[in-house]
Amino acid sequence: MHMKPRNPVILSRHITGKLKRQDILAVENLYMVTYQGAPITIAIVDENMEHNSTPRYQNNLYSQEKSAQNAALKLNATFDTDQFGVYKIILTS
Repeated sequence: MHMKPRNPVILSRHITGKLKRQDILAVENLYMVTYQGAPITIAIVDENMEHNSTPRYQNNLYSQEKSAQNAALKLNATFDTDQFGVYKIILTS
């Protein structure tokens, strides 16, 4: 099986009491799912009043363009539209 090379680790720490670590990885680009070309956030709201919970927010920022494209395709299918797209985020200093 061919595995994609992992992005370089910038920072790393072991999580106390667990056999896990948290890595901060460098990425070349970021891709954002947009609606009608504008930035969005996606909230999942539990409408059951008995749960009294706050909204959960779905990821719409990706380090891989293909992942962002797949998310936009799923949103277009879910909402029966073609208005979700992907923008590459360009960072300037």
